[in-house]
Amino acid sequence: MRGLGLTMLLAVSSLMAGEAIQPLPYRDYGWFIGDVLTRCWRVAEPGKVLTPELPHSLSRWLTVIRVHQQGNRLCIDYQVDYVPFTTETVTVPTWNLTLRQNDGEKPLTLASWHLTLAPLRPIQILKGEAFLQPERLPPPEAVPLRQRFWIALGLVGLGLGGLSWYWLWGRREVNWPFCRAWIRMAGFEDDEAGRLQAYLCLHRALDTYRGGSWWGRLDDMLARYPGWGSLADELKAFAASSAGLFFAAGAETPWPLERLRRLARRLALEELRRGGLVR
Repeated sequence: MRGLGLTMLLAVSSLMAGEAIQPLPYRDYGWFIGDVLTRCWRVAEPGKVLTPELPHSLSRWLTVIRVHQQGNRLCIDYQVDYVPFTTETVTVPTWNLTLRQNDGEKPLTLASWHLTLAPLRPIQILKGEAFLQPERLPPPEAVPLRQRFWIALGLVGLGLGGLSWYWLWGRREVNWPFCRAWIRMAGFEDDEAGRLQAYLCLHRALDTYRGGSWWGRLDDMLARYPGWGSLADELKAFAASSAGLFFAAGAETPWPLERLRRLARRLALEELRRGGLVR
């Protein structure tokens, strides 16, 4: 009662002095760890109170978890994070806020206040045996349930793998030349022999799409497969590089293995989008 009367006296004196913010009565005793207490003030001028990111720790005792306004009434929810070993009155430090109004922003200060905190129970001297607890094992069905989960997950993975294999290679009427070429090229070394094998992989895949030799018929293939339109320049460059490599028909420098793999990957993605080469 003494704390309540003192708070009301401060509120009345603040109103008489015309301060920007006046504290409202609150219960300043009987709070325990984990409790949430609400403290309110009356703001003299209207506006929106700006706060830092919440939750905001004010001290070792309290953390601000919520700030809410209703008209000119400002209320703040505090959570008690820690209490002393014995009943003790602690000081909540001053908190500087900002009041946003139509004509700009003004500082708003919540003066320090006091709060009496108490432990949940008195300190007791216990023997060591009181702290010993029996071993808590998981229930018997927990281990089989975990095993069933991993078995089910493995079966789902096998099923998806089987469907993928069937979709990519198992159906005889569908062929995946560029996917096969891209996978094979992943194992090639970046040397002269590896680059030659990569060229041959791409040539055989293009031959499969042409139904014969594609050499000299690139424009016809681009017209037949319009999805390759974005790759037209790269395919023409590949044809020029192949001519220089196999027939010494130009001064084109052979491509590095990484560029050949990149072309194969882009063609494989287009092949997957189309659903493969259907015969």
